[in-house]
Amino acid sequence: MSFEFYEQIFRNKPDKLVEIRRLIVSDFKKMENAFFAADKKRDIKSMRAELHKMSPIVSNLKYAELYALFEKYRVFEGYDDSLSELNRELKSHLSTIYRFLH
Repeated sequence: MSFEFYEQIFRNKPDKLVEIRRLIVSDFKKMENAFFAADKKRDIKSMRAELHKMSPIVSNLKYAELYALFEKYRVFEGYDDSLSELNRELKSHLSTIYRFLH
């Protein structure tokens, strides 16, 4: 994982980097909450929509493992109980992002 993308954009503005980190965490928490609310409703379409929102940031952070996990969700046409394992893995990756950004 890397913060290089944002560091290049805000090279000479360390205060902006702090703010970007805060905003990314805030955005991820909102998307995480929406994702798991959709999971409770067994709404795979909304779950994938939240993952789609996360994708560009995950790409910018160069977090390949999480991006690969997103691909695993794409094979599901409908909700399946086996998603619970992927959801646990997603929570773990999101915790890693939160630790990395703090």
